[in-house]
Amino acid sequence: MTKKSGRNSERKIDKNWNEIFEKYNILNKIEDEGKFIITSAQINEFKEARLMTKFDYVNSLPDLFFHNGLSILPITRGSYVIGKFNAYSQIDDSKNAFRQNINKIPFPDWIETLDYQSITSESSMLNVAYISGMVHELFGVEKVFQTISGRRSSESFTFNIQGTDEKDRLFKIDVENSQLEVDAGFETEKNLVLVEAKNNKTSSFLIRQLYYPYRLWTNKVCKKVTPVFLQYENGIYNFSVFDFEDVNNYNSIKLLYRKNYIIDEGAISMRDIEELLMNKGYVPEPKDIPFPQANNFLRVVEMLTTIDDSIEGKVSLEDLTLQNDFVYRQAQYYSRAAIYLGLAKLNSDSTVSLTNLGNKLVNSGVREKRMILIRQILSHKPFAILMKARIKKRGRLSPTEIHEIIKEHSLLSSYQYSAVTEKRRGSTINAWIEEILSMVESV
Repeated sequence: MTKKSGRNSERKIDKNWNEIFEKYNILNKIEDEGKFIITSAQINEFKEARLMTKFDYVNSLPDLFFHNGLSILPITRGSYVIGKFNAYSQIDDSKNAFRQNINKIPFPDWIETLDYQSITSESSMLNVAYISGMVHELFGVEKVFQTISGRRSSESFTFNIQGTDEKDRLFKIDVENSQLEVDAGFETEKNLVLVEAKNNKTSSFLIRQLYYPYRLWTNKVCKKVTPVFLQYENGIYNFSVFDFEDVNNYNSIKLLYRKNYIIDEGAISMRDIEELLMNKGYVPEPKDIPFPQANNFLRVVEMLTTIDDSIEGKVSLEDLTLQNDFVYRQAQYYSRAAIYLGLAKLNSDSTVSLTNLGNKLVNSGVREKRMILIRQILSHKPFAILMKARIKKRGRLSPTEIHEIIKEHSLLSSYQYSAVTEKRRGSTINAWIEEILSMVESV
């Protein structure tokens, strides 16, 4: 039905969708009719529809959808439409997007019931953003009040959505009393600001999460409705302010501007890094876990937060792919990296849970969270030796320099890697070192 890939084909949810497509001959019907309507009852035969249809990012899509250019959208309380729809928008998730023009915002010292240093949920993110005045500054106003949150009916509307196979092909979609959710709605004298919040960084998002609330409230209020996508990573609140140029066109979304905010607090200094490097002993390299192959170690923190948020205190790799913007293979890499750093552990049922140190990290303030993470990284000899070389050079190390240092100090000898693999692992070491130094420079 679709080619195998290293994306998400190992997930149960992918296998369930393969069976659904086969049972209802969905691919052929989409080719013949342009789209396919499926009910919650039909999906529920395999797994709860609410869980089977929540794909907030392109990376979370089942392989069957991804390789065939398909998306799924709710159209009523009990039905969905599947088709070759361009349902997602790309968003810049580069370091520069989160590090440029950071505005430092003070937090009221008399607030006792909200810990801005420990952000573990989207609701706490939004509360901090509002109380600190980020939303006020974002729109340059003094008066802002939160007036909306939660689920409600979309009521009825019709829109056009672009196809994935032909850019100029538009599909007409009718929505009638579908359920939508607004994480937070803030009202100013001139704007109704609808916020979709994510407690992680992402390279794509589902436009529907902004568009459906936008359509509902555009029909209800006289003032301008402004959709905002808020991401949180490592203490940084990244706001993307959008507009829809054509109210009836799902894909007419346009980015107006982005702004970054951080709560003003003690920064990490180079002296902090140097003190950690004075450590004379290193933890032994683990024999039962591969050396990290995950260049963005901040994704490790996202993963730990996901585990902390789980009801059972543990998550499967499949759940990690559905709740974060990475595919199954990346979930393996990031979980292994967390285990390598002593922040997570693998359970007998193949789920991942937090260690005591991982739990402490997740529930610490931003600065302490960073210090725990950096301390764990630099307690490993490969990272410490290369960090010292990087600081001594006062500039980036080339791949050749990194590999020569690895060989000179036998940093990866216990893993018995080939020269090619050593170079790949060297790129991970380098990426983590540069990420640590960017923390020092960015706050």
